[in-house]
Amino acid sequence: GPQAAFFGSNASSGVINIITRKAEGTGYGGQIELGNGHNVSAYSQVRGQNGGLRLSFGELKDNGHDLSDSNGEKDGMSRQWAQLSGDWQATDRLSFSMLARWADEVHENDPEPGTGTNLTNILSDDPDSGSFRQEHALSFAARYGRTDERVVHHLSVANVISKSRWYLNIVPDRAETRSLKYRAEIGLGEGLKIDRILK
Repeated sequence: GPQAAFFGSNASSGVINIITRKAEGTGYGGQIELGNGHNVSAYSQVRGQNGGLRLSFGELKDNGHDLSDSNGEKDGMSRQWAQLSGDWQATDRLSFSMLARWADEVHENDPEPGTGTNLTNILSDDPDSGSFRQEHALSFAARYGRTDERVVHHLSVANVISKSRWYLNIVPDRAETRSLKYRAEIGLGEGLKIDRILK
């Protein structure tokens, strides 16, 4: 339904937003998964009464398989990322948050020189074929109003830069997205609110 545009594909019947209290103090942790590659991540955070910072980073490596089915090298992918986020409760009604994210991806693939009836005919094994992709994102947000108030205001600004290129290309393609968003939560009655978004 129309609610899915704002809250996801399973929001047609309604959304329940549960906000838990953030734990204070210092913490850290991580996880590791092994298989045809690995997925490793770790984080460290510190929180006070009015805000906190969290730094997380990780790596995803998929060794892949030989797409050309010709006993050649495996075509996989790898992704490294790091993220810094923070929030600050300036007053009872005013809060700020920020997010900085960096990601670097490498995708290996075999070229398609022609046509055929199976993968062996269509794809030729090429260890020097693949692509790189980088993404840098930075966003800031402000929120004014308490949850129990009739109107709560949200303002956010974000900048995302993406770069990508094939192995043999020297100059990458670059795309940049800048956004400024305002959203108001307007209470209609007991337990009811609607959102209005301006981009």
